[in-house]
Amino acid sequence: MIRLNLLPHRELRKAAQTRQFYILTAFTLLAALGGAFAVYQYLVDQVTYQEARNGYYRQENDKLSKQIVEIDKLKEERETLLSRKKVVEDLQVSRSEVVQLLDSLAKLTPEGIMLTSIKQTDTTVDLTGNTISNARIATFMQNIQSSSMLANPTLIQITGGDAGKPSTFSMQIQIKRGAPADAAASAAPKG
Repeated sequence: MIRLNLLPHRELRKAAQTRQFYILTAFTLLAALGGAFAVYQYLVDQVTYQEARNGYYRQENDKLSKQIVEIDKLKEERETLLSRKKVVEDLQVSRSEVVQLLDSLAKLTPEGIMLTSIKQTDTTVDLTGNTISNARIATFMQNIQSSSMLANPTLIQITGGDAGKPSTFSMQIQIKRGAPADAAASAAPKG
């Protein structure tokens, strides 16, 4: 006898394939979700790491800003101290300048001239005095011109005295800064 299989084998195979399709779809979906979660977690970790680095850089930037402010303050203090030092050095140099000026004037002033007033303003010296003749003033100006400490004698005015009385004069001279101390002493007065 012939045996016939009356079981619905096609429907069973189709049901098995459908079940297998749904299982594979579920596994694929789970794998995709797992991969997406892994990528999301990686990106969150990267953002957190970058924010931590940015925070560190902000802190370091704040430290550097404070250091820059401190450096600027130190530069200002340095400039103040350097200007004070310059003033002290200038005072130290000019301290002996008055003595040298008076010594030079005493050596350069010829007989017949008497200085009555000496006024110094920075490098300018105003002289007032009496003289017995204009030739003495010319000699005095030549002596000043040949001096290594003094320069540019400029006669401002001469007022002639009556017969037998001395004439009054006023003049301006310049002090050469940095002139050697003995240079004025070596200038010999003429006349």
